[in-house]
Amino acid sequence: MGRFSGIRKGILIGGIAGIITAIAVAGSLETFFGKGLEGGWYDATRKDMINLFGNNIGNLKSLITIYLSVIFIIISGIGGLVGAFFGLLIEIFFSKLKGIFER
Repeated sequence: MGRFSGIRKGILIGGIAGIITAIAVAGSLETFFGKGLEGGWYDATRKDMINLFGNNIGNLKSLITIYLSVIFIIISGIGGLVGAFFGLLIEIFFSKLKGIFER
């Protein structure tokens, strides 16, 4: 049971680190490129909504905010999965390395 609790801890820490990193990268893209390359996340989302649903729905700020929130949830979910995977790999690597040095 001790080995699996370490692996669970590695998955949890990696997942949290992945979520934080994904949100930080997405936020920094808004900060660094928001005004330079034809707008940031909000402008791109508004353009997508206008292309998909037309001018009437594409200009509603509440729907754009909800759509943008869903996009950030998807981004953070993918970041969490990638972080959990790498956390698992790191935890397995260090448990094997610990096993080698304990012999």
